[in-house]
Amino acid sequence: TLFRSFQNQWQRAAEYMKSYVQTLEDNTTARLRAAPEVIWRLGTEILFHHPKSTLEDFNSFTDRMKNLGMKNYLKVCLEHVFHLLCHGMTQDAYRNLTLTGSWRYGDRSASQEKLMKLIQAYIALLDYQKWSTKRQYISENELDYLSESSYALEMNSHYRQAAGALREIIQFPGVWDSFVRSYADLLEFHGDQEGVQRLLNDYAYDSKYPPNPNAHVYLYAFLKKIGEPKEALIKVLMVLHQLVPCHELMLELNTLLQESEMEEHHQLGLQVIFGVLDFQVWK
Repeated sequence: TLFRSFQNQWQRAAEYMKSYVQTLEDNTTARLRAAPEVIWRLGTEILFHHPKSTLEDFNSFTDRMKNLGMKNYLKVCLEHVFHLLCHGMTQDAYRNLTLTGSWRYGDRSASQEKLMKLIQAYIALLDYQKWSTKRQYISENELDYLSESSYALEMNSHYRQAAGALREIIQFPGVWDSFVRSYADLLEFHGDQEGVQRLLNDYAYDSKYPPNPNAHVYLYAFLKKIGEPKEALIKVLMVLHQLVPCHELMLELNTLLQESEMEEHHQLGLQVIFGVLDFQVWK
């Protein structure tokens, strides 16, 4: 509610922020306990939108917030990392994640344990990015034996660091699209097609994950890539049809159904394609 009140009035919000901090000098213990999160959330929102805000301002504010109450330390660190990534500062983001991943302060709560696992997963995601960048560099450049061997060793190091953490985070219920795709790429590069298919199949059909159209898109793309029978492709796309009947892949589903030798598939294909036309996006 407070954020909505100050929407498009961020200079006024900054003045309110100063007043709020001053009122904390004479206030109740309960309000003082809640203050760090209020200051963090309001201050972050102001710096996101204030016309004169700079990245240095945000970094300075975040560093102060990290030391203003341990309860929100991991959340503040994670948000800081996202902000750095949005500005293309991948190395700084990785360094901050690594430092946060080694944070120790008393006994962690259950929510802090979950956040720590997420932080480890984002470290793995950036390790995957480093691995992918080196793979692309090797494929696009002619390197001598020593240089290629050196890059291969670095790739293997990033692979080991990324694969374990990605595999672990994916075991938890949730939507893990970027993590699943990265892990699948690692497995496929190392020739583990069965592992990729098992991973994508579980992500699409295991009930511990919420219904997710992307999971079926990933599975379909992989099955199509390795040349699975049309019946297998139709099966995956029919589930996607139930979730998103206007998805662009419904055109491919119709083609597969029309190419089938079964008359009922031809009728189903017509239902699929006419169903797509019911949606405004296709008109």
